[in-house]
Amino acid sequence: MKITFLYVNPNRYTGIPVGLSYLISILKNEGHELSLFDTTFYDFNYTDFNLSGNLPQAGKEIINGFKLLVKKKNPDLVGVSCTSVCLNFAIKMLESLENRPITIFGGVGATVDYTELIKKEVVDYVCVGFGEKTLPIFVKNLENKKSVEGIQNLVYKKEKQVKINEFSQIVDLSKIPIPDWSLFDKRHFKRIFKGRIKRWGSFQLVRGCPFNCAYCVNNYYHKTLGIKINRLPIEKSIEEIKVLSQKYRLDIIRLCDECFGFGNPEYYRKFARAYKREVGPPTIVATRPEAITPETIEILKDLKCISVSIGIEAGDEAQRKWMLDRRVSNEIIKRAFDLLYKAGIRTSSYNIIGFPEDTRKKIFETIKLNRECKPGHINVFIFSPLPKTKLRDYCLKNGLLDTTSAVDFIKKSIVKNKNLTKQELYGLFRTFEYYIKLPEYVYPLIKRAEKGDKIGNIIFNLLKKVAILRYGY
Repeated sequence: MKITFLYVNPNRYTGIPVGLSYLISILKNEGHELSLFDTTFYDFNYTDFNLSGNLPQAGKEIINGFKLLVKKKNPDLVGVSCTSVCLNFAIKMLESLENRPITIFGGVGATVDYTELIKKEVVDYVCVGFGEKTLPIFVKNLENKKSVEGIQNLVYKKEKQVKINEFSQIVDLSKIPIPDWSLFDKRHFKRIFKGRIKRWGSFQLVRGCPFNCAYCVNNYYHKTLGIKINRLPIEKSIEEIKVLSQKYRLDIIRLCDECFGFGNPEYYRKFARAYKREVGPPTIVATRPEAITPETIEILKDLKCISVSIGIEAGDEAQRKWMLDRRVSNEIIKRAFDLLYKAGIRTSSYNIIGFPEDTRKKIFETIKLNRECKPGHINVFIFSPLPKTKLRDYCLKNGLLDTTSAVDFIKKSIVKNKNLTKQELYGLFRTFEYYIKLPEYVYPLIKRAEKGDKIGNIIFNLLKKVAILRYGY
């Protein structure tokens, strides 16, 4: 069967997606003819499209490119992978086709919104959750004109009725093949680390997250889909990394577990020993502060770890506990950063501003905690109430949303806040890292730079140059 994958990816965020590359490998091994259309490297604002419905030239270029590929490849099936922010545009792309193939949607966006998505005329099937078992059986039945009834995780339309098959997220990770990266643009390997372009590759040792943060879909995954922690066999993980790092000459291995080191230290210890013995490139991981212990530090050293990303999210302990469902103290957070600093491992903090009822004071608590933790790199995002999260439900219940459209984490706030105007929030967003990096006596200048007027922009650009001189990037 001829299959075209449509990967709708916002913000030019590079990195080959782990799940999709497994699916490509599985279907290629079964003899199917595959092609890929990837929107990553088009300059298009999905948030603006969701809010206005207007289609600028950049969007037309994406659609035209997709139409040309479909005409050239003439696929029997189009498989769509995207986030919630990209769903509307993915549907627009399919609506543009004159002779539309059969379609199946998958990925996080489709999983959390399958009940509404399947109602769309251009959506024939939705795969809810993991697709390694579902997709090959579905494709085989489709090719042989057999019924899809009973295929787990599949949602579809039959005789104008929506059918929902049983959900099962049990996947034997030892039996799936090595991911296939051959269809992806080589620019996906290039990312900046400390001001220099490096060749990155993303791998996953553990699927799932045991936590239920209020802004994350994992709570929905746990309750609705029953998704639990699933670990790749160590030998398989090592084989994947070894083969692909050599084939693509990777400089950095990104282990994209959601909570690296948490829950089973022995598994990670054994993996680290094998990695040190058989692989080689330095690694980057992300985790929770609770997972950083002296024992974890030794594991990270065996992995030649050069950077650890940790979610601070909010500096106000009460806000973090009761609103975000992150029950970890500031002392534990500071201890995690301190242990990594003493081990010579760079840290990166993740922060969110613009939560419901957020205040300037609370945001400065987050700034203060970052200053105490001294992260080497700072990430800040504007709160986006994603579908099927507890905080979105909270916002809807209390009438706090300007719109129900999905927006990304860096473009727009849609949350009504009596304590902060949108302009004040955006000003804090753009100057956030300078409040952390630069001395407090510069704060009056930084505050002036919050305003996006002519003088504010001049000061902002000056602060940017000072920060680069101070930190080298």
